[in-house]
Formats: sequence, structure tokens, C-alpha cells
Amino acid sequence: MIKSDKWYIRERAEALAVLYLTRRKDITVSARETDDGVDLIVSLLSNGKSTGKIFGVKLTATDSSKHLKKELGRLDENFRGHLLSHIRDVPFPVCLLFFAVDSDVGYYAWMIEPVSPRNGEAPRLRVHQRCAFRELTNDSIDEIIAAVHGWYGARMRVKKEIASPVLT
Repeated sequence: MIKSDKWYIRERAEALAVLYLTRRKDITVSARETDDGVDLIVSLLSNGKSTGKIFGVKLTATDSSKHLKKELGRLDENFRGHLLSHIRDVPFPVCLLFFAVDSDVGYYAWMIEPVSPRNGEAPRLRVHQRCAFRELTNDSIDEIIAAVHGWYGARMRVKKEIASPVLT
């Protein structure tokens, strides 16, 4: 959650997150009022219907883009302690979105990243220890959604293999 004396920072950050994410027509975004550190839940859709695939969003923001580099550095320093401790046990991917609300510029970093299997590995969630911020763009949103879809798809394949073993 964003804590600030400036009430509009929280509202603008949430509005910007919804605006950025809903540029895609295959997701819905809902606010969440829980103490697990996840501010928004993004649900992936197929043909307008829920797929059960979700990921979380943690929001943070600054009121001035003049302090952008300082704020990004502060977030990286606080990542392992305060920020990460709240979401470590969340059982789905979580992305940190950071906005400068005076310019609407957005950045993202994975907190809990979906990792699709390679070379026989099982799909897993990687808890990051540092912020690796990238600019939030339409292309990066596509990459986020693709990573989440890939992770859930890999999980379903593993479940099917376990449920129906091949007899030889």
C-alpha cells in the first residue's frame, strides 16, 4: 500500500495501473483490501471469460518525476525488507508497479516472477531480492501477460502428467 499525506497519490497510482493494464482486452483488474501486500488482482480472460489465471500487483508511487531516480533507488534498498516481507508467501506471481503521478510514467519489477520450465524443470515462482525496474509500456505489459500465461500453462501440463501417468 502507498502511505502518503497526499491522498491523491494512492488514487492516481491505482488509476494509472488500471489504465495501463486494461489497454489489453483480455484482462480484468480488481482492487484488493487485504494485508498480504497485494493491492490489485489481475485476472486473465479467454473469450471474455475468466480462466482462473491471476497475478498480483503491488503499487507504489511518487508525486514528482524530479525525484524518480531517488525513489527507484529507495525502493531497491527497501525491497528485501519491508516490501518483500509482505508478499513472500503469496502463491501466485506478483509485479511491483511504480508511477510518477505528475507525469504518468510507469515502471515495473517482478517481486514474485513466474518461471516456466526449461530442460525438464518444473514451473516455479522466483522471489526476487532486488528491484530490476523496466519501463512500463504496452510491450512490457504483453511480456508480463505472456510470462503469466506460460507459467500457468506449464503448471497445467505438469498436473496432467501427474494425473495420467504413462504406462509402459
